[in-house]
Amino acid sequence: GAVMGSKNLKAVAVWGKGAITSHNPEGIRALNMSLGPGIAANSIGMRKYGTGASLDYGNRVGDLPTRNWGQGSWDEGAGKIGGIKIVETMKTRKSVCHRCPIACGKEIVETPTKFGMLNGRGPEYESLASLGSMVLVDDLEAVCYANELCNLYGLDTISAGATIAFAIELFERGIITEKDTDGLRLSWGDPHTVHRLLYLMAHNEGFGSILGLGSREAARRIGRNAEEYAVQVKGMEMAMHDPRARSSLGLAYATANRGACHLQGQSSIFESRATDPSIGIPEPLPPFATEGKAELVIKSQSLGSAYDSLCLCRYFRPGMDKVAEYYSYVTGMDVDAAGLMEMGHRIYTLKRLYNVRCGISRKDDVLPGRIATLAFPDGGSRGNLPFLGRMLSEYYGLQGWSEDGIPTTHTLRSLGLEPEAESMPSHLRR
Repeated sequence: GAVMGSKNLKAVAVWGKGAITSHNPEGIRALNMSLGPGIAANSIGMRKYGTGASLDYGNRVGDLPTRNWGQGSWDEGAGKIGGIKIVETMKTRKSVCHRCPIACGKEIVETPTKFGMLNGRGPEYESLASLGSMVLVDDLEAVCYANELCNLYGLDTISAGATIAFAIELFERGIITEKDTDGLRLSWGDPHTVHRLLYLMAHNEGFGSILGLGSREAARRIGRNAEEYAVQVKGMEMAMHDPRARSSLGLAYATANRGACHLQGQSSIFESRATDPSIGIPEPLPPFATEGKAELVIKSQSLGSAYDSLCLCRYFRPGMDKVAEYYSYVTGMDVDAAGLMEMGHRIYTLKRLYNVRCGISRKDDVLPGRIATLAFPDGGSRGNLPFLGRMLSEYYGLQGWSEDGIPTTHTLRSLGLEPEAESMPSHLRR
């Protein structure tokens, strides 16, 4: 993507001449008819209000990141910026992937605000949190306009909002001053701070040229203990779900191949209400517990890798056994839930192996100090911390990795990755 961008390549279009066929279209149709109504019925809230409908719930259970991960709840502000409020106060319409029964997308249609006209894809949950609760902006118009700016500039809302929150806290603590920010005063709850920094980051101007590097690199350049306030893993700012509310997330973020991304596994859904007996999760696990979480994270990462390879939406959760039925109907190859999970495990291990060859090991599978040590005195996650150490060693063992976090040659061969096992550099062989 970066190479394409550097060459000003905007898109790649492909046209085919033949029909796209499947092995058993009648089986697919029957499965659609049996699953569709239930999926639609369970998605009424999301279909009506979008993914932002979960913001209030997240605040109640301590899962809503607030004030750069330094505050346990935001009762006075969360209700003002959620998906329900967007639908109640703005002109919206659905944005739906082709024939999807969930239909969770929302577009804001020609809605004038004090900041400018809104006309495009509305903010998802992650954007409402990163550009709202993380920076304490409770003005819904301001949050939606910040989301609009990110869409126009091509900025990731999670990393952009989290990096701005990091900068505001540095300013609050006196680590940086107006001399560093080119005269701009950074303050919590100020929409103009957010909007201005987004502009500067996108245009690589002034202080924005530092923040545009992301919180980890910005902290390194700023120095003065700024790293303590950069909440990231492997250089990626953490997604807007707090491991102090769902302990498995701590392990999932630490071991995610591309950094602290919730989409690498989404283990936390199995700590709230989701289940999948076909992969050995018959009931949700207690959110604060650490027991069983290593196995849960591995299953979630394998499931996520299979889903990504099949181009499936993460909100489509009929059970892995049903996904396997779809796979068999489309391809004509018999596979069950265990077979798909093994495929996902192989994919995830191969990604890890690539990272290992780039120097990644146990030293990088860590959580930010704030997440590992700062327990909240109030809120839904009151008093809980994700104790990574006790989960990480168990995770490595179950994955078939060494204590350094390196897949063993035995594990690679067992997953059908013999060429990778043979070509492993000698200093990495375990």
